[in-house]
Order: sequence, then C-alpha cells, then structure tokens
Amino acid sequence: MVSSVDALNGNYVLFNETTEDPTKAILSSASIPFVFPFQDWTINNQQVIAIDGGSVWNTNLVSAVERCKELVDDESQITLDIIECSGHEVAPWKDRKSALGNILRFQDVKGFHDSTADVNEFK
Repeated sequence: MVSSVDALNGNYVLFNETTEDPTKAILSSASIPFVFPFQDWTINNQQVIAIDGGSVWNTNLVSAVERCKELVDDESQITLDIIECSGHEVAPWKDRKSALGNILRFQDVKGFHDSTADVNEFK
C-alpha cells in the first residue's frame, strides 16, 4: 500500500498492487509539496491532484495490514517490517538553565516522538 492526499479536497487516496500505474502511485506518495511535483490522476472520472500521503498520515500501517487481511486467512500469517529512515535522534541537552534552551529541548524531544508516533500508536 502507498498513499497520497488529493490536494483538491484533502481526501486520503490509497494505492495497492492492483493500481494501473504502480510507478505513478509511488511518485504520488512521495510528491512532497514544494520539493517534488504533484501527480495528476483521473480516478472514477474525478481529477485527483496527488501529493505526499505523509501530509495526512506519516506511516499508514493500518491500510497495509487491512490489505494483507484480504489475502490471508489468519492474522498470524502477516509480518510487518518497518524501516525508519528519519534518523532523528535526541541530541544531548546542553543548555539546561535558560528558557530558550528548554524550548529547544522540548522541540527536539517532540520532533523525535512525532516522527515515530504512527508506528508507536499501532502497537
């Protein structure tokens, strides 16, 4: 499963292995606004301007597992491999005595947890 967001209406758009153009589906999922161009689709006679699915849901594990459930008889047959590529690490906390240092620390810790929130929520 790969996902994108329709920039015209905000709908979440899913693509699986049955899509007519898997390469375009992957490009749609990776079309980060201002970095990569959007992908223009016609789905059910509707125009879809597809941008990065992470605009709405960073790591959509639910749809992947639901798709697997359509193909297997038992959930025990599903194995989910996740590769985390963000490389976000919480830096050592150096400036503990200033408000600015505390705010920057908060942002660093929050950024780390936000980057893995979708995976942690799924457990």
